[in-house]
Amino acid sequence: MRQQITQQDVLSYLLAHGNSALGDVLKSKENDLTTAPSSRKEAYQDFVSSGDIKRTDGGGKGSKADVELTEKGRQLAESVK
Repeated sequence: MRQQITQQDVLSYLLAHGNSALGDVLKSKENDLTTAPSSRKEAYQDFVSSGDIKRTDGGGKGSKADVELTEKGRQLAESVK
């Protein structure tokens, strides 16, 4: 069964692990979640648009993304843990 990854799942993972590969965040065994590839792309776009995470690797389209919490994202993650 496929589950939709939530913003809180991503924030919690990044709070615990810091800068991480986006693919690792979205496929985390800790979250025990799987998402379809299109869902991963949509999730990434939603999370960046929210201002809670940012890309840190400087790469572009088609390269693996590393992400971390912004200060806004860190405050949100800490407020709900």
